[in-house]
Amino acid sequence: MKIKGNPLTPESQQQSSPANEKADELLHSELDRRLAPSISAGIVDVEGLKWAQTVGLADVEEHRPANPASIYAIGSVTKVFTATLLMILNQEGRIDLNTPAGSFLRSGSLGPLDPSATPPISVLDLATHTSGLPRDPPCASDAGDDPYHGFSEADLYRVIRELPPVVERGIVQYSNLGFGILGHIVERVRGIPWEQALSRFILEPLAMHSTSLDSSSPVLATECTTGYAGETGQRRVPPWNFGALAACGALWSNLEDMARFLRANLVVCNRPDPAFALSCASARRMWSPRPHVRSQERWKQGIGWLVTNDLELGTRLWHNGGVGGHSSYVGFLPNQAIAVIVLLNRAEVYGRAEELGVELLNIWLKSGSDK
Repeated sequence: MKIKGNPLTPESQQQSSPANEKADELLHSELDRRLAPSISAGIVDVEGLKWAQTVGLADVEEHRPANPASIYAIGSVTKVFTATLLMILNQEGRIDLNTPAGSFLRSGSLGPLDPSATPPISVLDLATHTSGLPRDPPCASDAGDDPYHGFSEADLYRVIRELPPVVERGIVQYSNLGFGILGHIVERVRGIPWEQALSRFILEPLAMHSTSLDSSSPVLATECTTGYAGETGQRRVPPWNFGALAACGALWSNLEDMARFLRANLVVCNRPDPAFALSCASARRMWSPRPHVRSQERWKQGIGWLVTNDLELGTRLWHNGGVGGHSSYVGFLPNQAIAVIVLLNRAEVYGRAEELGVELLNIWLKSGSDK
């Protein structure tokens, strides 16, 4: 099935092909192994969502089935949206990525983000996880099932003020705190809250009406999946409340909306969607690994996107997400113009979500080569 602006229909899901059948089988197999209470996955090409399948339960206790419209917390996939907002500002000449990040913050004591530091931490450093800032603010480790527990803007500035000097620079060190600060910079330059900028420049133009950062909003209330955690994935857990760090991981979304976003990225350099504000030049910069930085990871760091060169798939742009009760993975192959989405309502299985996504991409690429 394929969608652009229209929702999935039951009739479209009944189309059969060897690739569809293999993908359906794979999802049912993972559900049987209890990977998560529910799995929602899709394959996207330049026309839109070409295959989608959702299996399992959105809520175990209520025995409520999941469906293609079911909404999941996408966690750190949110960072790709924040990076996209940043690059749109860069296109407009509003932000030079090499500018010290502290110059966009409120005046006062800014610890290692002080613009007069030598060398200063740049906006690009934040966007590529090379700032040397810690992964999370110190308070995050003591908060149980809700590590950010309504982190406020005052908390953000207090943490920045109290941060120790940055020792190691020029190496990829993943930082939720850094992306939270980046979102705050987007707010200050735009003059509106991050979530309003997100809605105005990405969600509304792409008709992503089921994407929000508030799991209690009317948009999410009827379709929101319940999150689960624990060794067996059966412990019900509440949603996280990111507060001022929303830009690092607060979004909730579903297959249909993520398909619209991924399709916009797939066509941005060929037949761009006029609703998508990002330019081809900005997209290519996001997709390019930052040069002259070290990484101890198996991937290289672009702006927002992670970059992996797979033996079989070639260049793969991707991000995963893991928050309380949910795991996610999105990825696309720019050279083959195909993308994948995997959403799960269980915490700490984002590694398997990525593996599942790669398996689905391989199924579709092989189905094309067999024709």
